[in-house]
Amino acid sequence: MLAVSSPVHSYTNYSNYAQFFFGLATSARQHGYDLMLLMHESGGAEMRRVANNNMADGILLLDVLMDDLRAEVAKSIDLPVVSVGYPENCGSVYCVDFDFARMAREVVERAYELGHRHLLFVGANASAYRAGSNFLVRFRDALLERAKVLGMSVVSKYAAIGDLHEAGRILDDSFAEDPKISFIVGQTSAAQIGNMQTVLRHMGKSIPADISMLAAGTCGGVMQLPQPVDEIPLSPASVCLRAIDLMLEVIEGERNGSGYVELLPYEYQARGTVTSSVRGNVAAFR
Repeated sequence: MLAVSSPVHSYTNYSNYAQFFFGLATSARQHGYDLMLLMHESGGAEMRRVANNNMADGILLLDVLMDDLRAEVAKSIDLPVVSVGYPENCGSVYCVDFDFARMAREVVERAYELGHRHLLFVGANASAYRAGSNFLVRFRDALLERAKVLGMSVVSKYAAIGDLHEAGRILDDSFAEDPKISFIVGQTSAAQIGNMQTVLRHMGKSIPADISMLAAGTCGGVMQLPQPVDEIPLSPASVCLRAIDLMLEVIEGERNGSGYVELLPYEYQARGTVTSSVRGNVAAFR
């Protein structure tokens, strides 16, 4: 038996949540393991209960924060802990994740090389960033840092609701703040990216002739949009497969020494929505 600590928060994306949980479950079953799901927000207490009562052979962490209490709890329990995510306090856990910081830098550098100097970053629910959601924060912070080094302007907005009205407000406010925006990076849902496409059409803006658009860290849905965009998707299956393999390496004594971090490669999928910069006028959506 393996335990999965995955607290549910107000900002949890249930579609993404399910893909990662079932990715772990599928990989675990291939090795003869069942999963026990720990969903309470007091994840540390649940980890201690599992360890003290010998309820599992190891614990996997999902929905990892930058400074994650569960990674601290791992110091005090006699069970291996594998984190699907890369907390800063990773000394007592084994980590596997995608390299979100590198991903963000490459997005900014690609935009810069194509002549873009004014970017719009549209993130997920702002509360997830405030809470320190690992992959969201790593990507956003690396994007902003690299853009600053290159002398690029970035407007940052966040999508809490995910409807057409919110997309209109985000784009109206963003272009009012910086009319020269020519590149949009979406770290939000595919549905909200589709809403932004609708708004841009109402504004008379064409993708990619007037605005380049790219989705990063998505978990499906982009290909179902009327205009699929360039994308760097997440691959829950691959990271979950590696997490289970890593857990078994630790359980079977093939790997020692917590604090291990393994960052997996990712794939850029070009669909023709990113091109060289062309600035145009923007009509308000309201």
